Amino acid sequence: MRKPLSDQGRFDRLPVANVTINLNCRDDIVPILAGLQHVYSEPDLRDKILDLVEQDVNADSRNDCGREELGYWEITVLAAV
Repeated sequence: MRKPLSDQGRFDRLPVANVTINLNCRDDIVPILAGLQHVYSEPDLRDKILDLVEQDVNADSRNDCGREELGYWEITVLAAV
């Protein structure tokens, strides 16, 4: 069963809101990462987006099946990048 976002924190990672992004870098991925960080930090916005991703992913399939490791947040990040 897919989950929108894992509530369980991990000891080996920083929380997404605490990750420092080098805004002086000219790489094209920096604005995308900053946008994802902003979306993750706003729970109402994040929940709306993850609901839309859930509707899109489960349009033709059951929502009680799927890989637990690939949640809706991970799908959103992969699609953005």
